[in-house]
Amino acid sequence: MLLPIAFGLFQTQAQSFRFDFGSSAVEKDYTAVLPIDVYSDQKGFGFEPIALISAINRRGRNALLNDFISSEKPFFFSVKLPEGNYNIKLITGDAEGISETVVRAECRRAMLPAIRTGKGKFSEQLFTI
Repeated sequence: MLLPIAFGLFQTQAQSFRFDFGSSAVEKDYTAVLPIDVYSDQKGFGFEPIALISAINRRGRNALLNDFISSEKPFFFSVKLPEGNYNIKLITGDAEGISETVVRAECRRAMLPAIRTGKGKFSEQLFTI
């Protein structure tokens, strides 16, 4: 099961993107990403069309951690970016269950080992693409 909750893309220059995945409240200064957000060049981000995903909502006061996108099968989220190096901050986990997340980037290259979190636990990962 893949459970990305939120992540940010920060280019070494001033441009940055912050995404909050799920269908409940959106964290301040983040862009909401819903299961229906299919990638388009015009929007510049979204899920690849074959994604079989759903939004999961949990109770709590933290807009960034209360909801997420999940699937029993791998799915891909793309962002249109100029060439460059990007620092990624990824938060995964589930307030009410366990999660396992695999991160692949570029040509589907593994960026991190599988991230497993226990019930009520979250993991913050930093890496560069």
